[in-house]
Amino acid sequence: MDYRPGPGLLLTAAFLGPGTLATATLAGSSLGYDLLWTIPLAVGLAFVVQELAARLGLATGRPLARVIAERGPGSSGTARWLAYASVGAVVLGAGAFQAGNLAGASLGLTVLTEGPSWLWSIAVADVAFLLLWFSRYEGLEAVLGSLVAVMAAAFAVQLGLLGIDGQALVAGLVPSVDAGSIGLVLALVGTTVVPYNLFLHGSALAADDEHGEGRLSAMRTDLGVSLVLGGLITASVLVAAASTIKGARVTNAADMALALRPLLGRLAEVTIGLGLAAAGLTSAVTAPLAAAWAVDQLRGRDAERPSRAVWAPVLLIGTGVAVLPLEPVGLIVTAQIANALVLPLLVGACLWVANRVDADEGGNGWLANAAGWAAFLVTVGLAAGLLV
Repeated sequence: MDYRPGPGLLLTAAFLGPGTLATATLAGSSLGYDLLWTIPLAVGLAFVVQELAARLGLATGRPLARVIAERGPGSSGTARWLAYASVGAVVLGAGAFQAGNLAGASLGLTVLTEGPSWLWSIAVADVAFLLLWFSRYEGLEAVLGSLVAVMAAAFAVQLGLLGIDGQALVAGLVPSVDAGSIGLVLALVGTTVVPYNLFLHGSALAADDEHGEGRLSAMRTDLGVSLVLGGLITASVLVAAASTIKGARVTNAADMALALRPLLGRLAEVTIGLGLAAAGLTSAVTAPLAAAWAVDQLRGRDAERPSRAVWAPVLLIGTGVAVLPLEPVGLIVTAQIANALVLPLLVGACLWVANRVDADEGGNGWLANAAGWAAFLVTVGLAAGLLV
């Protein structure tokens, strides 16, 4: 197999933020290996949904929002409203995600320096605003991404030092959920299947004029490798927490750092702090940017700079929530749950369109339909489990 990294790695970088770290740590510390099964489920859902959205964009050469608006159900008016609802859900999800991003960055900074968390949230929001306003974020992403990679690698390496309970690990791959854990299940799904990634990935592929079966196969390979890599990193965080701090109450970065103490000792807090701050700032730029791109797609606006009228309110709303006197880890997990709750609408919209276009326009065959409807029912079932 001739594999070359592509846009799929952008998705992995997008969901490996403070939300993933905090949610996986909390799942492992509170429930041990019990929710390990959720990670392959989330990776599978992400592949099915991202592949569907990317296929539509790749086949038509159009961004996803425009495909939904132009090829959606019923009359053109109905299709447009479905597209508006889908993009609106992405914008709302980005706002929730933004609150978690800023909370995560402040969580990391408070363990490194003194100062109240709300002040750090405002400071990170200010930096994100300046980066977005002047469009100076491309080079920064590589630097910050390397810090996140170091933190992720530390969790992966530590697995070799831990006394992992193999029997409990295997048992954790068997699906089981109760009323007390449904929120964490949703959070693990929401932090992996990021709604705005449906628009970003498809747009990156649609920008390429190449078509054909070979390109479609390359997209699927790239997507699969990237998501599996992200899933393995998420699993390593959960297993590390389950093996070292099960039963501990995790409310801040210092608590999260305990999961890395066997490997890094006193450097654990520095590693967690830098990783959270870097992941939070990177995502604090990406989430508002993605919301603006989604709206621009819907409007058919192909501008060099995303609409400030979209990303600025998303940044402001996220900041307003992040500075509230809430427990940071709880706020981050809640943001991931909010992302999961909008997934049924987005998955349903993509499915509807994929069944109204021909195969050469990215339409679904029977196997893709079966996988898509299974993903839709799982997201609906999880959301209903939390709301009922």
